[in-house]
Amino acid sequence: MTHLQKLRLYSSLRFFGSVSLNVELNLNNGESRRRIPPTVKKELEAALLEYLYFTRSLLFTDAEHMSKNSPHFLKKLVENVGYDSDVRRSVARFLNYHPINEFEPFFESIGLKPSDFGALLPRNLMFLSDEVGLLDNYHVLCEYGIDRVQIGKIYREAREVFRYDHGVLQSKLQAFEEVEISKDVVCRAVSFNPSLLINGMSEEFFELVRKLKCLGCENSWVEQSLVDTSTRNWRQVTHLLQLLQYLGCNDKDVSKLVGRCPGLLVDQSGRPVLLLIGFLLKFGCSRTDIVSFLLCFPQVKSEKFVWNLRRAFDLLFEIEMDAVNIGRIIREHFTWMGICSLKKASSLLYYLSTGKKHMCQIIVANPLELKNWTLRAKTEHLPETGKMRSRRDKIMFLKSIGFVENSKEIEKALTAFHGQGDELPERFDCLVKAGLSESDVVKMIKSAPQILNQSIEVLEAKISLLVNDLGHPVSTLSIIGCTESRFINKYVNRHPLGPEVWQEYKQRSTDPQDMKKLSKQSSKSAEAGSWPHGYLRAMEVCRGSCRSTVSGEENGTTQALERGLRDVPSRNVEVSENNGEIGRRIPPTVKKEAEAALLEYLQCTRNLFFSDAEHMSKNSPHFLKKLVENIRYDSNVRRSVARFLNYHPINEFEPFFESIGLEPSQFGDLLPRNLMFLSDEVGLLDNYHVLCEYGIDRVQIGKIYREAREVFRYNQGVLQSKLQDFKEAGISKDVVCRAVSLNPSLLINGMSEEFFELVRKLKCLGCENSWVEQSLVDTSTRNWRQVTHLLQLLQYLGCNDKDVSKLVGRCPGLLLDHSGRPVLLLIGFLLKFGCSRTDIVSFLLCFPQVKSEKFVCNLKRAFDLLFEIEMDAVSIGRIIREHFTWMGTCSLKKANSILSNLSTGKKHMCSIIVANPTELKKWTLRAKIERVPETKEERSRRDKIKFLTNIGFIENSNEIEKALTVFRGKGDELPERFNCLVKAGLSESDAAQMIKTVPQILNQSIEVLEAKISVLVNDLGYPVSRVRSFPGFMSYTMDRVKLRCAMYRWLIDQNVVRSTLSLSSIIGCTESSFINKYVNRHPLGPEVWQGYKQSFSSI
Repeated sequence: MTHLQKLRLYSSLRFFGSVSLNVELNLNNGESRRRIPPTVKKELEAALLEYLYFTRSLLFTDAEHMSKNSPHFLKKLVENVGYDSDVRRSVARFLNYHPINEFEPFFESIGLKPSDFGALLPRNLMFLSDEVGLLDNYHVLCEYGIDRVQIGKIYREAREVFRYDHGVLQSKLQAFEEVEISKDVVCRAVSFNPSLLINGMSEEFFELVRKLKCLGCENSWVEQSLVDTSTRNWRQVTHLLQLLQYLGCNDKDVSKLVGRCPGLLVDQSGRPVLLLIGFLLKFGCSRTDIVSFLLCFPQVKSEKFVWNLRRAFDLLFEIEMDAVNIGRIIREHFTWMGICSLKKASSLLYYLSTGKKHMCQIIVANPLELKNWTLRAKTEHLPETGKMRSRRDKIMFLKSIGFVENSKEIEKALTAFHGQGDELPERFDCLVKAGLSESDVVKMIKSAPQILNQSIEVLEAKISLLVNDLGHPVSTLSIIGCTESRFINKYVNRHPLGPEVWQEYKQRSTDPQDMKKLSKQSSKSAEAGSWPHGYLRAMEVCRGSCRSTVSGEENGTTQALERGLRDVPSRNVEVSENNGEIGRRIPPTVKKEAEAALLEYLQCTRNLFFSDAEHMSKNSPHFLKKLVENIRYDSNVRRSVARFLNYHPINEFEPFFESIGLEPSQFGDLLPRNLMFLSDEVGLLDNYHVLCEYGIDRVQIGKIYREAREVFRYNQGVLQSKLQDFKEAGISKDVVCRAVSLNPSLLINGMSEEFFELVRKLKCLGCENSWVEQSLVDTSTRNWRQVTHLLQLLQYLGCNDKDVSKLVGRCPGLLLDHSGRPVLLLIGFLLKFGCSRTDIVSFLLCFPQVKSEKFVCNLKRAFDLLFEIEMDAVSIGRIIREHFTWMGTCSLKKANSILSNLSTGKKHMCSIIVANPTELKKWTLRAKIERVPETKEERSRRDKIKFLTNIGFIENSNEIEKALTVFRGKGDELPERFNCLVKAGLSESDAAQMIKTVPQILNQSIEVLEAKISVLVNDLGYPVSRVRSFPGFMSYTMDRVKLRCAMYRWLIDQNVVRSTLSLSSIIGCTESSFINKYVNRHPLGPEVWQGYKQSFSSI
């Protein structure tokens, strides 16, 4: 057929294409909706196969697969064919005159449903051969071993794969083998994730695989975790690995992490872990803490962990907790916060019946309270606090004078009010008694709610000043209430000298004595008549003293200045008016002068001890630099700095913290909020002096303040007594100084008692004082109670005081490393496996020269090896009891590595170890392992695999594993049984296909196989080729075959059934189905059936 003829047919007979697009035509007497009979379907398949193979010249395998795996297409085909009794001829005739759209049966045969491939059908093409590269790349995938039914997903998700030029797809598949990924795994991977065959995506995947293998990850893990996953953003996973290394993970840690929790790496391409790391870094967690946490990640999905942690943060943020406390709580408690799903803030506030501030205080005091507020947990009301009661009283008072509940006015008033709520009505009544109406007082409170913050005495004094001194009635309060600009424009500017006098009063208003003099002068000048009576006094008193009194301060201007400039040096504002000297190093001469000025200010003005002032001035370079940058100094630096400090009080905590060894980035969170002067912090300087006088270096005190802040809040004499306790325990002064600097928790109540109890315990056991000082003090051990429990456990096991003294003297690390936790784990491990107390004590007294942590790790590694090779529990316990001494000193390889190197199986390896456990010593890390001799079982398995690969099975595939599981007997018997089937008349390909379908056929002897074939041919009269369509026939018992065949022959003789029934209908159906379907068709059928059954059972 020429191309022109094809186009004409396509344009004139296009109705079939329209039929294929779900148009239901009923051309078969209303039978279109019925199921196609099997005989008709078989004829349809044959006709379609003949058309595709002979007419369209497709490969036979392609045509056969398309014809047998496109039922929807066949159903629509038969609905549009007016066939007679010869279905095959009718369909063939229809196809000859109605060319079909070959893409439809092709797409359906590769696993796509009609609803899936509707949008994939090419618009202007009907024939597969017209789509360049489609069939070529399809054949490449089939020949590689990918199931044809899975190719549809590849076409749908990665259509460009089928447009590759010749050889491109083959090279991409070959690239997987170059990174040592097996063929069957590649088939699964490509079927599951077709994007691996696309340019760019495959390169990212290979880069990740190489990265993982460089980190020591085994090939099996890479295949399992990366291939069988929906992860597609391989570049993001690679970035996550690089981030882990940046945080401080070495290759061993990363390998351990991804081996233990592969979900951290591959779930959502590692995005939750990236978010988690960024979240923790933002809140100040150290890299070490993050790495330690990830290596012990809890058994919860990373996405769920991040969601829970974010929920906890939202809760703290919504209750308006300050950022410092939020950061501290998250840093210290993020581990369990990610595991618990907390309720929302609104729900908690409702159930607890409390306010945000009270809830904040509870969480700050004890963050573990949050655990009680998880989802689905019952939440009890909190008791009402004094502040909550006061707030309730304030709201009741405001509502009584006309405020609307939950309005902005009432919230503004509540924010402004201070003190107790029950005091407000008395102050309100004070204003009313002074002569104001209730409505006027309400208006005043709505305009300035802070009026009621003042006591009754202050309110009465101010009203007296207004009435008696200024001579104004109570109702004229506008002078004091107006703004400064309004006061100047409305009153001061009325006189030519007004602005000048105003500035003079402003400059002198900082001194109360000057204010008294000015008040007297203004009174005299007012009496002289130079100003209207009372005006000047109003100007001086109202804008000076009265204004300061309204704000509730005795020296309003001075303290306002202090508040405004309290943190001048502490703000990181780079201001320099000294010829652009920003960011440069301070010259030594300028630094020396600034230090002298700061020393003079701290000693003379602030009355600090000279030693403290000198140390602070000489050991706070960052503070000095910011101080100098904020000063416009002349040639005399010292005088300029001194002048600045006199008018700009500094936050003394900054130079103090810097002088005791803390960096500015460390003490930002430690700065008190409402304090500027060291003397205002009760107990700080007293306890600081105690530490200095005891001999602790001032620079080391910063660490003590940061890690044990409560030490500086002790009452007088408490810290001194704690240091004295060390002396009473026999520890020298210089050792105490080193110990406290290294481990500040020794000065905290509880921790110090545990430490002294341990010291007393060791001395009772006979340990020398020098050993106690050296071993306990110069260590980071902090869980002293756990060490004491270890000593008690040793005594419980049977160690006397002499033995314990000998043990801790010989191996102090057993007692102190990780607070003795490895030894506690080791003892528990050995007791669990049945070791006696005597054996454990004898072993500990002769503990090998290896760290206890390493010993426990090696022993656990040995146990994991025995467990992974599926050794029984009894043998594991016996081996560990008898050989744990050397197992803890040897680092064994992993089970999969040993199995690979020995080239053996788990069962054989178990038998070797049980027979001689010392063989394990040969399998340590970095040791060369020789292969063990091959057993009969392994030889038989090798023969089976060789035979199966010879007949077409793919090595390491699911099919070959299924066959090996089913096979019984020796592997060298399989070829003889296979040849028996071939000699009976089957082709080698048919026999191989039968074995793939029913592998247990070859479990039967040659005699049984020949007998079954004889029954099939001689008794039933079927050709041998009929076994090809029903290979299960060969797996049924001879009794069943003979019984069914005898009954079937009798039924044929009685003309009850056709003689052309298939084998599956005769042999494959169940007994009850066979009786109902065939035997009961004849009245004598059941009687004859029972007779045959009895005769065959008696043979």
